Amino acid sequence: MRMSRLSIVILLLLAIVGPARAGLDRLEVDLRAERVMPLRWDNVEGAPFWVLGVSPVYDSDTGMHLVRLESGQETVIRNPHGGPVRLVGDFSAGNPSVFAGSGTGLEVQLAAVPGNDARSLFFFPDRDEQEVVRIAAGKVGPSLVFGVFLERLEEPPVPELYRETICSPEMEHELTLEGFPGAKSHARIGAGHSLDVDVSGPCRILLAHRVELTGQEESRLVEYGLDWSLDTGAAGRLMFTTTPETRHARVDGQTLFLGRARNGYVDIPDGEHQLTLAPGRDMLVRVLAHDDNRYLLPDLN
Repeated sequence: MRMSRLSIVILLLLAIVGPARAGLDRLEVDLRAERVMPLRWDNVEGAPFWVLGVSPVYDSDTGMHLVRLESGQETVIRNPHGGPVRLVGDFSAGNPSVFAGSGTGLEVQLAAVPGNDARSLFFFPDRDEQEVVRIAAGKVGPSLVFGVFLERLEEPPVPELYRETICSPEMEHELTLEGFPGAKSHARIGAGHSLDVDVSGPCRILLAHRVELTGQEESRLVEYGLDWSLDTGAAGRLMFTTTPETRHARVDGQTLFLGRARNGYVDIPDGEHQLTLAPGRDMLVRVLAHDDNRYLLPDLN
């Protein structure tokens, strides 16, 4: 009876958001595919993302909304985009069981992927339509206390399109990805090596890249850094977390294990400069310049 009531509630919620998705035409889908949206993690605080079961409660010590599950209890979360779910807490005494489904009562259990911070567990639904996540404590065992976080791709206030590729002699490696037509040119940088690129500012540079994997990594979550420096003396390190790409990838005809695409940004001051990139892992990278919103045709608006 519990699952029947849950199914009715979830189907009603999904019906509310369904028409909004249907309204996306092909042009808007293509435009969004070109856009760069920074990744954020949102702590689930309550409705509309919390649906049933034990509700999150604010904890002043951690600054998070936490769910406390006693034996046999559960909480149900709506995950609108079917993206990764992150639980943050002390799991030394055991992990909760996490299930994903579409709200019809059919669900699959998700495997926990430990994060490198020793306090995070990540769960990856198999399909976008798995928008209902049920988190349950065992019938016996200690209390489980954790924060629930959902992935959010935050759209910038102004669409940021990066269409101008900054070419260098090293950008000669062709990457083809299963399901995507054509090939894209990348530079290939080995760990411990660097790439120098001439850039003209002021502008924002996008570093669209994928790290090379061995296929023998201990965790599906791979953390790495990308150091950058300018001839002005400015420097920094960009940190990323990726998971293995599930689609077949070939570089110059050779099959490679790659991570999923990730993006980094560097702001370039006025003038001509040399940008140096030094990754912590072998990497394929495209260096792209912001097109300054020329597609908006300001003279016609």
